[in-house]
Amino acid sequence: MNKIGLVGFAVAFLLLASQPVLAQPADLPTAKKMGLVGEQYNGLIGAVESPVPPALQTYITRINIGRMEHYESLARSMGQPVSAIQARAGQNFILVTIPGQYYKNAQGLWVQQK
Repeated sequence: MNKIGLVGFAVAFLLLASQPVLAQPADLPTAKKMGLVGEQYNGLIGAVESPVPPALQTYITRINIGRMEHYESLARSMGQPVSAIQARAGQNFILVTIPGQYYKNAQGLWVQQK
């Protein structure tokens, strides 16, 4: 195998090897710290870079489904629209974003918290 093939194999191996780490919901802080995902004003997380690897997209979808279930439950119990609950949650998540992590601003751009 030539050097380019070996480097490509090593990169692919590292990417694949890192995916199971992201399969655990407890690793959201790690995914944020790595700059893979960030908070959005709609209370959901999103991928900071694209294209999004399939394993990361699956992870994001799973987290967001859980968040939406929670928002819908809160909305029902409080008699408010889900969108209002999402907006409040998104603002709160962005307010507590740690420096160095990302959030999507009102203009739809990913910004690194300072």
